[in-house]
Amino acid sequence: MKVLISAYACEPDAGSEPGTGWAWARAAAFDNDVWLLTRANNAGPIEVALGREPGLRLRPVYIDLPQWARRWKKGQRGVHLYYLLWQVLAWRVARDLHSRERFDLAHHLTFATDWMPAGVAFVPQLPCVWGPVGGSTPTPWSLWRWLGLRGLLGEIGRTAGTGIGRRIAGVPSCRRSRVLVAQNLDVAQRFRKVARLTIVEPNVAIAPEPDRARLNLAWGPSSGGQRDNATTQSRRALFVGRCIPWKGLRLAVAALAEPEALGWTLEVFGNGPEVGAAMRLAERLGVRDRVMFLGARPRAEVLDAMGTADALVHPSMHDAASWCVAEALQLGCPVVCLDRGGPPILVRRSGVGTTVAVSKDAVRHLGLALGGLAGRMPETTRWADSRLPAHLRQLYVLASSGRTQQDLDAFSGATWSTSGDN
Repeated sequence: MKVLISAYACEPDAGSEPGTGWAWARAAAFDNDVWLLTRANNAGPIEVALGREPGLRLRPVYIDLPQWARRWKKGQRGVHLYYLLWQVLAWRVARDLHSRERFDLAHHLTFATDWMPAGVAFVPQLPCVWGPVGGSTPTPWSLWRWLGLRGLLGEIGRTAGTGIGRRIAGVPSCRRSRVLVAQNLDVAQRFRKVARLTIVEPNVAIAPEPDRARLNLAWGPSSGGQRDNATTQSRRALFVGRCIPWKGLRLAVAALAEPEALGWTLEVFGNGPEVGAAMRLAERLGVRDRVMFLGARPRAEVLDAMGTADALVHPSMHDAASWCVAEALQLGCPVVCLDRGGPPILVRRSGVGTTVAVSKDAVRHLGLALGGLAGRMPETTRWADSRLPAHLRQLYVLASSGRTQQDLDAFSGATWSTSGDN
């Protein structure tokens, strides 16, 4: 097939959204002739990656807004407006490319949000795959006191803003697409009335890891990936991610004060406005000596920590999926997360870790979950990027054939899921 892929964020050897864009585009290029629309600032890493794999059938098309429009985009400042304008540009370029190349299919990859438009979905007479997309997981208001005032106001604004965006941009993008790839059941449920065909698959795609010699693990294949924690006085939990209110850092810190978690320490990898509040909370609860704030660290260092830690605590309130959860599972590090959004899908499909119900007693249950962990687990390859080529072959057949949701279960050889727990 000739496939036009739109991936605003797309960077080889990166994690999170940029890694997603590249991993899925690369996988599509094994079996298809791929034109990749992406930002010009991704050109350097992409050209290096193409040099490593000259057989990839992938042609980058680098596009960006004028220089004057890039000046006011600094980090997260202005990123959503910039992305919206970039999608308009992507639509114009895609329309012109399609008039010359006559693509069989378009695929919108990143950003993975269901309240912003997918420009390629609006190209006339071009079937489109939308996703994986996330964004529909609502804020758990039962946990409002763990957000702080600024976080609470931010979540109120998020709920209002994304609701409007979903109606004026997300729904039309979904309606014009042949297939919706939802990162979790919240997205699938949100668009159930407008999507022609919905498939649930998180966007994570982890490159082959780890190198055991590099990680210098204290556990190995001979022990089935298990460590004996009975003789270990202190057990190590990690928090990995941006330290912003809805990521739940305060919940993770408070869980250490629960009786079942008294033998645990917490290492916080990440920066953000919640660090100060989390430090003060740790002082107030008497656990400051068991919480280490390490700041933003190189990805390799974080993976090293996951390779020996006893748990990853991920009390995020509305993650669409989560790369750090998938990376921890791949390294055999059990995950304790809220039963919210995409992380519980990663945990349940991998069979490594514990999900905690969202309620006013969430902190209590996080502590219980930590105390109940038996030890490290065998690593899993469930979320490796090697799974993607076969998945995409089936996805593109579904999209080009015009099949409906009722046809999916009968589709020969299908490995996609309409359920979050399979």
